[in-house]
Amino acid sequence: MWTEVLAVLIIALANVVCYITHEKSLLHGHLNLPKVLFISNRAPCSSPRSRTYWSFDVLEPLHVVTSHWLSDTGLLLLRCVQLLFFAVTLTLEGTTGDGFGDRPKTWWTYFTNWTFILFALWSLLGVIVTAKHVQAKASACDQHQALEAQEARRGAGRDASAAGPGSMDWRWTPLLKTYCIASETNAVSTLFLSAFFWAFLSGEPGAMAVDNILKHGVNNGFILLDIFFSKQPFVSYHFQVTLWYGSLYLVFMFIYYGASSEWVYWVLDWDRPSALVLYALLPLLLFAAFCVWYWIALLREAVCKRLPLPQNRCFVLANSALLPAAYATDGMMSLECTESQRLTDSPQLQQRRAWENSPEREFVAPTRSQSSAV
Repeated sequence: MWTEVLAVLIIALANVVCYITHEKSLLHGHLNLPKVLFISNRAPCSSPRSRTYWSFDVLEPLHVVTSHWLSDTGLLLLRCVQLLFFAVTLTLEGTTGDGFGDRPKTWWTYFTNWTFILFALWSLLGVIVTAKHVQAKASACDQHQALEAQEARRGAGRDASAAGPGSMDWRWTPLLKTYCIASETNAVSTLFLSAFFWAFLSGEPGAMAVDNILKHGVNNGFILLDIFFSKQPFVSYHFQVTLWYGSLYLVFMFIYYGASSEWVYWVLDWDRPSALVLYALLPLLLFAAFCVWYWIALLREAVCKRLPLPQNRCFVLANSALLPAAYATDGMMSLECTESQRLTDSPQLQQRRAWENSPEREFVAPTRSQSSAV
């Protein structure tokens, strides 16, 4: 009985510690704990500290739907292939007898399949948000091209890049927020699960079935491609959601054991002396998986800083009346066009690009005169 209580207390304590380390938690300020927020890649013009619980005010929404190297269409194609991989794997699992075809009543009890369903939802959301971005970008490019032609006929001589109709006002919508956190949770959980499988379960009979190879190996490759070819950020405070997800499964596993007297994973049987050690290691291993992806994202950003800016990218600023408020969040919108549609860089935009690429940039709210100049 005492082993059961200790196992539950270990998981509960891990969640409490994770919550307390958040600087927006109720206990963080009373305990005078250090701020431990770290982010792989921030939004331009973001403040040093976050003002919201999930820190979306210092993140750029376009980072989850754009790539440093791929075109938007290329990123969309990659995410469609991810969704196709899920469909093929699920079909193969159901028809070969290696998966839910042999155990339809217990298929849904495995953390592997929970996480594979999460992989599918992540892929589907990725296709949706990226397709919406591609459609919005094409519409904005068409509007801007029409505006340029109209201004050329009028001979107005003003910079069309300052006009509002051709700009895309991307904000953190609930869908984008859900996708961002789902992407982090899926990546961390899948890497953790794969390490757990190969360390403890790969020696069991039937463990080398094709569906296990696909769900504990190949899927990590697809996630790696998406993380490296997108600009997906990794935020330390978002790890709390991943820990909730893992804890939820453990609660489910405890309930399932109480109802059926069978452990889904025998290594987590709390009657085994080594199980308590493993329960204590689970949150740490999960955080280690998060750190691996965080370092991969840092490596991606470091590589990108050494490469020249792509020549088919143009930056469209929000309307000058909204610019001060936009600087406080995510008001600078990026817009990728083809070479024939690319805007002629004004001196203000050239200065803006140089400032964005400087490592010393800090959050500075523009004055009304500055926003009018842009």
